[in-house]
Amino acid sequence: MQLKQVTSAATLGLVSGSAMTLGTTDSGGDQTLDAVNDLKFKQLTSGADVTGTSTAGGIRGGSIDAAGNVTLNAFKEIVFDTITAGQNANLLAGTSLTGAKLTATQGNINATAGTDLAIQKITAGGSVDLKAGSSLTLGTVTVGKDLGLIGVSDIKFIDLAAGDGITVQSTGGSVTGTRLTAPHANLSADKAITVQDAEIASRLNLAAADIDAHVTQTATPPADPFAMIVTGYKNGRAQKLRLSIDAPIGLIFNRLVAARAQVDTTANKVNIQAGNISQILSLNTPSTSLLLDNVTPKLSNVDFQLTQPTYNFYLREDHRQIMTNAFVTHYRRGYQTNQVSNYTSPHRYGRTPYGGESAVRHTFRTLRSSLNYPGSGVSGVINSNEPLADQRIWADSMLLGAPTSGVALNLGQPSTQK
Repeated sequence: MQLKQVTSAATLGLVSGSAMTLGTTDSGGDQTLDAVNDLKFKQLTSGADVTGTSTAGGIRGGSIDAAGNVTLNAFKEIVFDTITAGQNANLLAGTSLTGAKLTATQGNINATAGTDLAIQKITAGGSVDLKAGSSLTLGTVTVGKDLGLIGVSDIKFIDLAAGDGITVQSTGGSVTGTRLTAPHANLSADKAITVQDAEIASRLNLAAADIDAHVTQTATPPADPFAMIVTGYKNGRAQKLRLSIDAPIGLIFNRLVAARAQVDTTANKVNIQAGNISQILSLNTPSTSLLLDNVTPKLSNVDFQLTQPTYNFYLREDHRQIMTNAFVTHYRRGYQTNQVSNYTSPHRYGRTPYGGESAVRHTFRTLRSSLNYPGSGVSGVINSNEPLADQRIWADSMLLGAPTSGVALNLGQPSTQK
């Protein structure tokens, strides 16, 4: 069937047992187009709904403008230039789905592709749900309510903005984006997450093997601290984290599970409620630099150094003070670890509050002398007026820990404070 121009003041219905090729159609009521093979068009205009179906082929067209809903269902691909629906837009493609501009002025958008899905611009007054059997590639997406993206392969975007929440999941690839704006968001990927600029009001959850994100809390005081859950995919362990977080109100990690993590933040108050670091955590705030090192017992030039052989820990940091159940191996002069709970060598709670690091390390750190100590890694004259640690004269060979086994912190028994 081939028609150049079709006009109807009421409804319009066209059916073809093979292919259908149309120029322009204009109807005052619903417009229904059914073809067995390919459905092609230049311009479809309706004062109500537009429905197009290809039971064995694809749908390819220029533009659709409908006051009501737009529904397209193709056995193969769907390709369009512009679709504008006054209400909802529902697109289902058996293979790929490709378009330049998709709009649902007052409604929702649901689009599913059996393989790749790629749309340059999406706008909806309601919610948007997009699903791709392979890759999902987007330009700018602006929605009034929720935005949900699911792709089997890589998901890429330039700018996502939602009035409510954003959920992005790549079940077998990575998530890569330039800008993300929403009150709250959840991003997960089997491989990696990379976001250049995430502007979030209250919460951002990230789950992937490799995460690299710059985050800005858009809420202002008296809003709550910014909240995050950061893990590997499906609650596993992330292998590498690089997070830059602008959250001056404060930062809370409900869970932080990784092998290696680098966190740089403008928050002076950081609360890691349930942490699990198998190798290294580097946490830098405007007030402190903190290192949790489970790889090597060597001392590092940081304000606080911790270790946690069992990996699980909590940490509350407030400017220059911390409270943690991890072992404190070093802290710089002028920084406090008061009210640290004391633990025995099997890491059982010893009840007695403890003022910081182990007695052995504390004694050595505050030692004042002008003598050399053979075998200690220290050489040269020591200023007797300055604590040893403040002179930066410890050597890399000075390891923490017992010579054979165990950890030389608290010496296996709770410390007594009098």
